[in-house]
Amino acid sequence: MAYQLARGFERTRTLLDVCSRATTGAYSEALDRLSDVLADALSAHFCDIWHYNADACRFDAAGANYGPFEPGIRREGWSTYVQRHGKPVWISQIEDLQEFIVSVWRDGSWLQDSFPPGMPESVNTKLNERSVKAELGLPITVAEQCVGVAWIKYLRDRIPPGGELMNEAFSLADQVGLVLESVQRQLERPVHDQLKMIGEKQKAWSSSEPLRFDTLPFLDGYVVHRSLHAHVCGDFHVVNTINESTAGLLLGDGEGKAVTGLINALPLIACFESFASESGSTRHAMDKLMNVADKLGLVATALYCTFTLILGQVHMSLTSCGHHPLVLVRRRFSGTLLPPEGSAASGKTLGHPFDLPLHEHHVKLEPGDMLILYTDGVSEPLGDDFTARLVHFASDFTLRNSQQVAEAIMSAVEQVTPLGDDATVCVVTVGDPKLIQRAGTASTPRAGDRPGGATA
Repeated sequence: MAYQLARGFERTRTLLDVCSRATTGAYSEALDRLSDVLADALSAHFCDIWHYNADACRFDAAGANYGPFEPGIRREGWSTYVQRHGKPVWISQIEDLQEFIVSVWRDGSWLQDSFPPGMPESVNTKLNERSVKAELGLPITVAEQCVGVAWIKYLRDRIPPGGELMNEAFSLADQVGLVLESVQRQLERPVHDQLKMIGEKQKAWSSSEPLRFDTLPFLDGYVVHRSLHAHVCGDFHVVNTINESTAGLLLGDGEGKAVTGLINALPLIACFESFASESGSTRHAMDKLMNVADKLGLVATALYCTFTLILGQVHMSLTSCGHHPLVLVRRRFSGTLLPPEGSAASGKTLGHPFDLPLHEHHVKLEPGDMLILYTDGVSEPLGDDFTARLVHFASDFTLRNSQQVAEAIMSAVEQVTPLGDDATVCVVTVGDPKLIQRAGTASTPRAGDRPGGATA
């Protein structure tokens, strides 16, 4: 375990270093270093990465962890095949250019039939030259678009990687894709041009969606993200179902902006999703995140809340690690910061040394309560009186539900200043569980709606 954590730490540091040093080196050198990361993580002998330029509709750069490496791409070769269909391929038992076995990854398993059309009939001659016997073709995607293909090569024939290893490969490919795109953007345009592009496309970068508490239909939630990057955000949120009466909401902020922030955030998101359903204790979950961040050298803030229905009443527990307290708005005009100042439920930032154990803060929620969670990209533009401003939006009867309140808050943030940081706001409105249970889910209005402009 310690060895795996140490390797994970080195990988994360390398990715961050490639991102920060991209403007000082050649693009192929960055790809070489990314190839090293993938080869090491998947215990491979060789790895090469090919970047696909969607604007030019071609592969325009490549790198490898071995040499001599002479980039060359076949018009209808395997890299084109993987990029076009976005499916991993496993090529094994390579004996000759036309003697090999192919499997395609579909729905969590390797299949040797129903291949996407256009499969090449031969492998690259360079495989025979290096005595490669098996290789994994891994699509690298950003925002569901394939931006490259990595080939992880083995000198000995072997069975295809299993589900656990493929999950690790996909996670790494996501991180490599973010770095790869960031590096290209930094090298292709000067900083002032990049900032100009950010200003022009700012409004196109909104990402909003309902927060779905499937087992607790009386909770109505909505999240609004704004980011400095077209496809990625250092802020993150996760809604998790723990059991039929308990659900959780995690809001976090990876250190750095856009790509750098997300590289800090991705391992935390993956780890949280793996253990989030273990317990309804917010302290238990945040303790685990704190240990992961410490071992991997990640830095982020996070606030985790759980909601539990007990005998018709809603109880909330929360623990914070360096994150801004949420605002509980009750009876329209009363705003309370939770956890309160000085609370033992407020710990240090994830990744920073800590010497005191984390705790939980508990509060019983009432129908009509509204919770507002946010990152510093929201609070800082609104100024020192941001709490009062958030309460004002929650008390505005013209805003009928969580979505309208969240969008109004973000609109105010954007009016105060040009976007200078990733910004996220989550709004959760508490309905009456008893009313919803009597009405039935088929005919029940949204929990956050305030009929006739009145608070529930």
